[in-house]
Amino acid sequence: MTFSQQHLARYKQGGFLEDHASGRGITQRYIEKRNEYPQSQFYSVKADDEINIQDIFNAYKLGDMAAMELLENAVVLWGLAIANLISMFNPEKIILGGSLFGPAAQFIPKIRSEAFKWAQPVSIQDTEILLSALGADMGLIGAGRIALMLADRSK
Repeated sequence: MTFSQQHLARYKQGGFLEDHASGRGITQRYIEKRNEYPQSQFYSVKADDEINIQDIFNAYKLGDMAAMELLENAVVLWGLAIANLISMFNPEKIILGGSLFGPAAQFIPKIRSEAFKWAQPVSIQDTEILLSALGADMGLIGAGRIALMLADRSK
């Protein structure tokens, strides 16, 4: 999801939201911030290919400026994305899950607050934003369910 035309030129490979609000995107942006925040937690102890999203959430808790900037930006983008979904589809629930939203669960109140700024006002009043009970395996379980449904259809 792209929110502005100005971002299209730079983000042709993955899309603006993916580049700034996915686990991989946040991790990549954290690595790129090496020059801006040389005092950040993991620059001196971990090689670039060893830094993962959990490290960034840990750094956020420790007050790491790069992690704080990136995750606060991600909260805004998650809120905007959810607001767009609510405004377009008027769902009863938005369920967040996967490996990113285990550690990002702490941000759900902030994400909801951000979504309230942008969503269709009547629709968002009745939409719950929840954390999946399936955790990091949500995508895998969903894929397995689809495979079983397709197998049943072929009988």
